[in-house]
Amino acid sequence: MVLLRFRPAAMFISLVMLFVAATTAASYAQSWEEYAYASDGFAISGPSAPVMTKQNVQAENAGLIETRIWTWDFSATAVVVAVNDYPTISIPVEQVLSNAAGGEASAWKNGRIVSKTPIVQQGVSGIECVIAADDFSGRSRIFFQGHRLWQILSLSATGQPLYAQTDRMFASFRFVQP
Repeated sequence: MVLLRFRPAAMFISLVMLFVAATTAASYAQSWEEYAYASDGFAISGPSAPVMTKQNVQAENAGLIETRIWTWDFSATAVVVAVNDYPTISIPVEQVLSNAAGGEASAWKNGRIVSKTPIVQQGVSGIECVIAADDFSGRSRIFFQGHRLWQILSLSATGQPLYAQTDRMFASFRFVQP
């Protein structure tokens, strides 16, 4: 015959741990929202609404263009989505993507592209890059179709990890119709 002992403390701790795990999982899932910007052709999920700004940027082979920028600032790290529309493009898509990656790297002191991998999402051509510099490191996905360029960038101070949910944010990015 097997004798079972009732251990209230152990059972209480187990129940508390299950409750915390369930609450954390639910909070994790519920705390994120999708932010859609149909006029700029994308949607992305994040833990909060991004701050949107605009700035004019000198683009190689295209002149001065307006860039719309959405930023999530997580203290030592940040995630940024930038969108710009080129008036005319007379170079191949691969060159546009390469120029954009080079522009990201050159924005930082001694910035360089560590790796560059072609990707396709929803039929839109892109590249995924790892970038390193003296003060920052980052990972980005850059897409181009028609006259529009989308850049999703996660960056952090050198020696610091990227935002812990970078993969989740990158995976949630999708193209939407205006």
